[in-house]
Amino acid sequence: MTIARREFLAGLAAAGGATLLGSTTAAARQGRRRFSKPVIDAHVHWSPPEFADLIEKEGAANGVTNIARNADGEVTATVPGLHPYAPRAAFRRDMTDVNLIIKMMDDREVDLSVLTQTNPHVLWAPPAFGLKLARAINDATSALHVKYPKRFFGSILVKVD
Repeated sequence: MTIARREFLAGLAAAGGATLLGSTTAAARQGRRRFSKPVIDAHVHWSPPEFADLIEKEGAANGVTNIARNADGEVTATVPGLHPYAPRAAFRRDMTDVNLIIKMMDDREVDLSVLTQTNPHVLWAPPAFGLKLARAINDATSALHVKYPKRFFGSILVKVD
């Protein structure tokens, strides 16, 4: 089973259980909710800041090039090898800043988001660095769920050699 399929299935299972959750959006708290059931976004791309930090600090030693910060202060880089989507990665604020992600959820009246990893994934990385990256995203996703258990579930990322 591919990593993407495992991520999707783990997220789908988490989302299925979310129907037991009550509505937690700002609209619901203010009593002006449009929906009678919780709204679940089952595929939200995110990269925790810890993941981007590792790319910035240790990426060059692991084949990453063009590591920089753009005008908005976001980390950008090019990963090596044949990446399935694009070699270029940009860790945009709308996928790394938890407060902004929550605001966007509230604006769209989304109760629960299932967090999934996005470009550059970890498949391109040498084994030890790939494990470090996978651990960073899994640990950060788990911590986010613990902090906001009714707002975020995470799909599992594994590094397979």
